[in-house]
This record gives sequence, C-alpha cells and structure tokens, in this order.
Amino acid sequence: MRLLFFLLTTMQNLKNKKISWLKDIKYLVWDVDGTFYDFKKAKKYENQFQKLFFKGLQEVWGMSLAEAKQRFWQRHKSLNGFSVTLRSFGIDPPEFNSLKVYSRLDLENLMPKAARLNRELKKISLKQGIMSNNDKKTLIRKLTSLGIDQTTFSFILSSFDYNIFKPDIKIFQIMLKQTKVPASKVLYIGDSVTKDILPPKSLGIRTCLVRGESQEADLCFPSPLNVVELFL
Repeated sequence: MRLLFFLLTTMQNLKNKKISWLKDIKYLVWDVDGTFYDFKKAKKYENQFQKLFFKGLQEVWGMSLAEAKQRFWQRHKSLNGFSVTLRSFGIDPPEFNSLKVYSRLDLENLMPKAARLNRELKKISLKQGIMSNNDKKTLIRKLTSLGIDQTTFSFILSSFDYNIFKPDIKIFQIMLKQTKVPASKVLYIGDSVTKDILPPKSLGIRTCLVRGESQEADLCFPSPLNVVELFL
C-alpha cells in the first residue's frame, strides 16, 4: 500500500512538473539482480543459488552446512552483501562464485524471462549502462537468460573487475567515469537502499529504488517498467 502511495505521489509530481530534474538526465545505469527481475518470482533460481553457495562454503571451511550458514549470516548482518562478506573472510568473490556457484548453476533454465522489459528498454533514446556486483561472464549469462539484449547498453560494468563491491562508493566513481557526464545527470536504478541508493546519492547521482520505497531515493517504483515509461 505504501509503495502504491509513493507511485501515485511520484506520478502526480511528474504531472505537476515538480520533478524538474528528470529532463536533465542523460544516462540511466541499472543494477541487475532484484532490479531487472523480482527475487520473489525467481524462487527456483534463488534456492539453487543459495544451495550451491553454502555448499561451496562448506567445502572451503571444512565444516557442516549448518555451521557454514551460521558463520556466514552472522557476519553478513553487519556487512549486508554477499561479495563484501566473502571478502571479509579472505575469500576471493569472483573465484569462489565462478568455481563453486555459477559453473554449477543452470541460469538458462532457472532465470525468469523479461521479454517486455527488453522491448521497452530498447525504445529509450538515452544512453544506458549496467553496474552490478557480478563477474562479467555471469552478468552476460544473466542478461541472456533474462532475454535482455546486452547491446542496448553502452557499458556493462562488473565490480568484480575492480575487486570493489557495492556499497563502496569507489565503484560508483568508476561508473561515473564510464558515463562521462556529471553526477546530477545520471540516474542509478536498483533494489537495495544500502547498496544502490545511499552510496550514489552521496556522490550527487540521482537514484531510483524499485520493488521498495524509501525517503532516501529520489524516485520509488514497483517495477523497472515504471522507470522506463518516464523516458519514452
């Protein structure tokens, strides 16, 4: 209900031209996981991911599955991110995910499809990019599995390539260099307040939260399709 209220308020403000900064946006940059698709509608993928993830930790740490889960989640509470939590244990996220998770994960059959979103994204005249906490190979696999054409985007930025992970603002600074436009002319769209809203906001980047609501975000929408509609 609250999200619906935010949506209606946003649309009314747009109608009344209160969100004047939208006309200045030159670049849209998207998160992928939880943004292009809803975790709630990708249960098979999420269940299989976590099963392989914790099996991998069990192998690395040489302990029971229950002990591995407890150890990881306890640290995760304060760090709020899979990659940063892995790194805090001295585990290299790209190597671990590649060897222990994604090489064993059937992305092509587990990911939901986003055909309509793909069609609408391609209609946008503004430049678009992707910045995500995934390795590049997995990002491409996920986009392909979702049915989203990677050529729609001017760049696909993997935080793994720099060993810097959201919510570290340094990865957003790298992202800004890729766009080659001022921070105020970039809109970053994601699903996590901690990782996708607060860090870019601190740099002056405009932010949009999907599948949630927060006063910290410039915009809040229930779906990425609502965001796309603003720029058609």
